[in-house]
Amino acid sequence: MKLDSRMPPEKKFRKPTVINQNLWNVGDVYAYQFHKDESQIHGLYGKYVLLQKIGEGQFIRHKNDDLSKIPIMMRVHFFDKLFDRMPTLKNIEGVRLLPIGQPNIMGDLTMNTLMELEKKKDYPLA
Repeated sequence: MKLDSRMPPEKKFRKPTVINQNLWNVGDVYAYQFHKDESQIHGLYGKYVLLQKIGEGQFIRHKNDDLSKIPIMMRVHFFDKLFDRMPTLKNIEGVRLLPIGQPNIMGDLTMNTLMELEKKKDYPLA
């Protein structure tokens, strides 16, 4: 069998965009303001919560995951206070950190979590 038509031109494939999930410096503190409709239901609309980057890590889903393909994400913890206005660093003096996650083997709660955001627009600006 012989083809009568020419081969189509070579197609260019776009390389998938890898989102850098490690944008902030360790120690940076950020204020997030609740602004979605759901936050109104819970009385949080317009309020601020503070989070601080304390390290970096990878979320490994399977033991055979290729670590070179897993993004390095920000490890953050949250402060246990809501603010009505944009807080200053002085406002967080003495504010405790929130425990996050499930108890580990020793029964202790973890005090931080990995922050995984899929879209660049989801990250608060510095």
